[in-house]
Amino acid sequence: AVARPVSALAFLPQEITTVAPTELRQVLQLYGSLRAVDLATVKSKVAGDVRDVLVREGEPVRAGQVVAKMDAAEYDARVAQARGNLNNARAQLAIAAQARDNNQALVDKGFISRNAFDNSANQYEAARASVDAAQGALDLVTKSLNDTVLRAPIAGLVSMRYVQPGEKVAIDTKLIDIVNLQKLELEAAVPATISAK
Repeated sequence: AVARPVSALAFLPQEITTVAPTELRQVLQLYGSLRAVDLATVKSKVAGDVRDVLVREGEPVRAGQVVAKMDAAEYDARVAQARGNLNNARAQLAIAAQARDNNQALVDKGFISRNAFDNSANQYEAARASVDAAQGALDLVTKSLNDTVLRAPIAGLVSMRYVQPGEKVAIDTKLIDIVNLQKLELEAAVPATISAK
């Protein structure tokens, strides 16, 4: 077999094009609604009377800014009562500790029975448990008192205000909506002929 000579192709300069990546775009006319990505609702955490609503619709707010206050009188009273109960429990614990320590010395010298000492030791443990329970109750009512002050969870604009000062609300009642208009998303219907591509 005879080998054929390989012919080389020659291109003129105007026939050579340099290829580079480029972005392809398709413009669509869509109709829909813009919606904020970040939306937060401030709800009541405790039941009671709304004392102050410190913002109006359309007003900008910072994250952590106080936006509303509930009447705190009842919660102040509960905190005072719980604090009194805790102080009483601590006093009972001190008395029980003194009795236990005294009975320990007496049982060591043989003046009282081991059962009498065990009784005072049990009273001490019960008093200590009462202190823990009273501290827990105080923590709980203190949290409720703190929950009478409502703060904006995000920065944005007040889009809706649902309550006025003086209204009585239950737990988990909507008070204020806040939207962040820095990020918006479009919700629109895309034709099936385009979405299939």
